[in-house]
Amino acid sequence: MLFPCLIAPLLILIRLDGFDYPATAAIAGTLLAAPLLLLALINVSQTRLQACLRTEG
Repeated sequence: MLFPCLIAPLLILIRLDGFDYPATAAIAGTLLAAPLLLLALINVSQTRLQACLRTEG
């Protein structure tokens, strides 16, 4: 059984072997966009939390 972290790269390789470039681009774009959105969300929430803590103290 494959580890869950190997499933997405395996899907990309399977799509590339089948010359299905739009599907490959969609998978790769999702893999790039999801962490970027999470980092942005964490950054915004951390900034707001720090601003709230400064005004209270």
